[in-house]
Amino acid sequence: MTETPSLPFGPGALAVVTVYVLSLLGIGAYAYSQRRENSLHDFFLAGRTMGFTVLVLTLYATQYSGNTLLGFSGATYRQGLSFLVCVHFMTAIVVCYLLFAPRLYRLSRENNFLTPGDFIFHRFQSRFLRILVTLIMVYALCNFTLAQMRTLGTAFAGISQGRVPMWVGVVGLALVMLVYESLGGMRSVAWTDSIQGAMLLMGFSLLMVLAFIQFGSIPDALSKLASHPETMHKVQAPSAEGVRNWFSFIVLVGLGAAIYPQAIQRVYAARNARVLKRSLAVMAFLPLTTALVSVMIGLLMAANRPELGGAGIAIPSETILTLMCLEIMQASTLGYWLVVLIFSAL
Repeated sequence: MTETPSLPFGPGALAVVTVYVLSLLGIGAYAYSQRRENSLHDFFLAGRTMGFTVLVLTLYATQYSGNTLLGFSGATYRQGLSFLVCVHFMTAIVVCYLLFAPRLYRLSRENNFLTPGDFIFHRFQSRFLRILVTLIMVYALCNFTLAQMRTLGTAFAGISQGRVPMWVGVVGLALVMLVYESLGGMRSVAWTDSIQGAMLLMGFSLLMVLAFIQFGSIPDALSKLASHPETMHKVQAPSAEGVRNWFSFIVLVGLGAAIYPQAIQRVYAARNARVLKRSLAVMAFLPLTTALVSVMIGLLMAANRPELGGAGIAIPSETILTLMCLEIMQASTLGYWLVVLIFSAL
């Protein structure tokens, strides 16, 4: 039995992460000072002034999270190339945005929508339905938030080398987010999302360069997987049932994730329809920078560390990304600080 790995973050890395987390409070305070009026629309929708760069990055950070990245790489490690579907269903989310978001944006401006429930009431003229839909969305967000907080707490416990328990990390980070979001509302959330989104984009681009140097190329990984009977299934073409599962994933995730309430709020907050459409056009390509990277991480680890999936191994698949980061950060100073950057952005 093998224990779940922990990343060897030293005092310097812990100090950097702590400064970064505390800087979020500064962003919240600055966002509070930049409010244009004391109104719900300014607080929840940033005054409907979100520009192209901020909107792209906040949509990106909303769609991709630490939970997503850890999960995608782990699923690819287990399933192989069949989980390449994640690139397709993340793209399908953007396609679904493009089907309804421009018209929803126009309606939100014409009718002064503040929440997704406002559209439901406008469309059906039913207060009961608005409350019901709102409660369902809150329930879905609670599950989403719990998963995210667990990921944050686990990452913080790893960064502190166990000196800070997971629950302390969860509570501490939750309090920081509560404070800066209460101060600046959507404006502070969008600005912090932009910083985290930029860090993820740069971090994962560099991570793949170092991963290819240390673990080899994707063609080499596929050859290794195909040459062993235990891993051959990870590079085989999907069966008829597998194809049906692909289409099910694409349709269900595309339709479901596109109507996350946090995404709808960002649609409302766009400065104008042109900014929204340009942002979504860029978003269509971003699965190649994150979902595809997670797939490549899973394939490289499946080829080079196949023993982790053997019988009696107690390493959760969600730690595959952590294992790769562990080896990369031990190989060079650049790798060390790159991993610190990535885990700060998660």
